[in-house]
Amino acid sequence: MKIAYFDCFSGASGDMILGALIDAGLSPRQLKEELKKLKIPTLSLKTKRVLRGGLFGTRVLVEGKGEKKTHRTLKELFRIIDRSRLEPPIQEKTKKILERIASVDSSGPESL
Repeated sequence: MKIAYFDCFSGASGDMILGALIDAGLSPRQLKEELKKLKIPTLSLKTKRVLRGGLFGTRVLVEGKGEKKTHRTLKELFRIIDRSRLEPPIQEKTKKILERIASVDSSGPESL
């Protein structure tokens, strides 16, 4: 088993975590293929090597073309996961992770 530790000394956002995973060896192409399983046709993902504060890393830009909303509620995210082509164990683990994030998010569990 492999274990990864994030040293989030200044916080971590979803795009930062995706960039770190790519830097650790995840193929951007593989990530895009997995994201297609969410069945969100407007979703696009772009990656770019950047230098920030003296550190190199991968910047990941996730966009929803034509999306009017910038945030989704936990209930909406669960609906997307339930309708996805992700394997059932992955769906359940994803929901648990989102519930955990929502429980500590400053804006409350209904707004992720």
